[in-house]
Amino acid sequence: MSGDAPTGPRQDRPPPAGPRPSGPTLTAAALCVLGGALSFLAVTLARNAPLTDPPPAAHPLRIAQVTSQLFAPSCPAGRPDAFYDPAASLCRTLDLDGGLTVEEVADAEAVPGPVADLWAVRVTFRPEDVAELRGLTERVRSEPYPRGQLAFVHGGRLVSTGVLAGPDRQGTASLGGPYTRAEAEVIVGELAG
Repeated sequence: MSGDAPTGPRQDRPPPAGPRPSGPTLTAAALCVLGGALSFLAVTLARNAPLTDPPPAAHPLRIAQVTSQLFAPSCPAGRPDAFYDPAASLCRTLDLDGGLTVEEVADAEAVPGPVADLWAVRVTFRPEDVAELRGLTERVRSEPYPRGQLAFVHGGRLVSTGVLAGPDRQGTASLGGPYTRAEAEVIVGELAG
């Protein structure tokens, strides 16, 4: 044995302060921290959640009287009351303030019209919309053309215009068009969607 070798603990490392945490202890600590963070997040989100009904449909249906129309390749920019009807090459101006907003319709279906190969769209409105729609329809129906028409706007796009027959006692109205079957089915998709 040589006399140069140190006989005590190594001096380059401090002695351990206590027992080292084991793998299960570290896992439990990490889960506690994660659980606390998730609990905090859940409470924060619950506190900030709105206490109202769910939001209405992203694109409600607007029904408004046509006030004028003009043959044109498009509508002037910056006119929120002007909608282009590409099928008729018309820019139609609508009375949006005097119209009606419907969050959703109860039902819409394409139905054969009175003339062969022409179709109509039958729409059933929710009971809470029927009285206001009936008043709008009666007021508009007596106006001369084009003011005797109602326009249906969905998602900022003109879906259809025409004379609206109804609504009847069950809240059903018919938009006569006339339409081809394909056109009527597209309108049904817009109104129901």
